[in-house]
Parts: sequence; structure tokens; C-alpha cells
Amino acid sequence: STQSGTKMWSFSGDIPRVGFMETPFAIRLEDCLTVCGGIQGGQLKVIQAGGPLGGLLPPQSLPTLILEGSSFQPWDSIMGGGGFVFGSDQTSPLVLAEMFSTFVEEESCGRCTTCHGGNQRQTEILRRIIDGDGRREDEPNLKLIDRTLQFSNCVHGQFSPKITRNLLQHFHTEYEAALQ
Repeated sequence: STQSGTKMWSFSGDIPRVGFMETPFAIRLEDCLTVCGGIQGGQLKVIQAGGPLGGLLPPQSLPTLILEGSSFQPWDSIMGGGGFVFGSDQTSPLVLAEMFSTFVEEESCGRCTTCHGGNQRQTEILRRIIDGDGRREDEPNLKLIDRTLQFSNCVHGQFSPKITRNLLQHFHTEYEAALQ
């Protein structure tokens, strides 16, 4: 472990015991989910890690994740402040991506038009897809927005497309189904 000591973690979502837990670094996230009572109402489908800028992780990531930042990097995610949302197979990764995209859009300070405008476009596209009006050009446009947001002035803008990027990486089947 490269980090020592303990940290407070937040666990929520489709689990019977939501709340906070203080643990040492480097314990398995899978063990935390077990202590929280496992997934309620189905199978694990998605893990949202690290807050709105963190990432959407597929269920197959769970065995590889320990509560240490480096274990999240191979999944293009961050541990962030230590918040985790577990979603069952009743949870739509697309809806989660739109919800967090809305948050990062609203929290943009507006100082940098790259972040402010890019997050507006990202949110508009995701909402349109959810409303059943998705277009084939949406995916390349979302990827273009992602690349453009990397030139934002701060980490908020640079990390804001991470959830949408993870949606396309790890939940492409659900994304494609929404375009049908």
C-alpha cells in the first residue's frame, strides 16, 4: 500500500446498508460491498466511484479494486474523495451519466468557455439520447467534446467527461440500445 492510515468512505445506491465506513486504505472494495449487504434487487451492474468526476465502472472491475487510487487507474477512473454508488441491473448507466453530467455542467464556474460550453453540449446530447432522439453522430461528438474538455483551465473541466467516456468504454451495449 502506498497510502497509510484510515479514511472515511461513503457507500450508497442499491445496497441495504448505506452510510459511512472508516477503514484502512488498501482493503478490497468487494469486502466493503459485502459489509453493506451486497446488491439489493438484482446483480451488480455499475459502480460510480469518486464523485461526479470519478467514473462509471463495470461489475467486472470489482475484484480488482482496492481502496487505493492506483487500482482505479486501469479502469480510467479515480478513487476521488471516497464516495461509491453501487447500481443493480435495474440502474441505467446512461441515466447515471446524464445525472452526473448535469451536475458538472451546473458546477462549472463559467470562467472557461471550454468547460462551460462543453459540459452544456455533453448534457444536451445525453438528454436527447435518453429522450429517444439519439443520433449516430452523437458518439463521435461526445468523444470530440471529451478531447476538447482536456484543454479546460482546471481539473473540473478536464475530468468532467470521464463518466461519459466510461459510459462509452464499459457500457457501450446500453448506449447503443438507447439509439435504437
